[in-house]
Amino acid sequence: MTNKKFISVLAIPLLFTTIYTATPASAETTPTPSTTTNSEELAKDQKAVNKALKIVLEKTNQQIKSGKENIKVSQYVPEINQNVSMEFVTKDISTNTQTNTLQKNTISYAVAKPSGRKAYYGKMNAWGFTHVLRGDFVYGGGKVISATKEVQNTGLTYTHSSTSSIAKLDPSVWQIQSKSVHKWLGKVGSVTGLGYTSYVSVEVYGSGTSAVRNASFTTGA
Repeated sequence: MTNKKFISVLAIPLLFTTIYTATPASAETTPTPSTTTNSEELAKDQKAVNKALKIVLEKTNQQIKSGKENIKVSQYVPEINQNVSMEFVTKDISTNTQTNTLQKNTISYAVAKPSGRKAYYGKMNAWGFTHVLRGDFVYGGGKVISATKEVQNTGLTYTHSSTSSIAKLDPSVWQIQSKSVHKWLGKVGSVTGLGYTSYVSVEVYGSGTSAVRNASFTTGA
């Protein structure tokens, strides 16, 4: 999907991105099965990472509430000697048309003179991989009219697969959810199934605002 304008906490906070200034996860020392064989140690590290991501998420949404549209937040995790971060960006998209048509990966219907259109971008930098949820939404009359979504992943030592969906919680609140599976390359991943599953979700509102609702991951692919 072609990106028009962006806020880069995922988002959404997510951009939501939920947004964070940090060393990119892909540039960090990626954990390997040989260094994470102790399940108790791995569980402890993951708990520390998710705790840091919750802090990042809270800070991202605080900045969103204050009116910022280009957010980047990072948090150092001493247990893994790395930063985790979230970027979230939103931007107005100008439109000269009065009608929006159905697009790929889009829930949409025709509307006359929408009040506005915004792009969102949420990126989570986690543990050797990134998870991006991006798209745009149209709003008007206090309602969400349409929304698009796209998921992107990076991390050189993994294979990646993703799914996404849009849930209409009510006419003014739509939640865009995404899930990515990051499995170790080669025999390690195919035989053991080792890897991670990450989640990023963003909510968009009929007021033209948005927020990152989830940025987390679990072990196992």
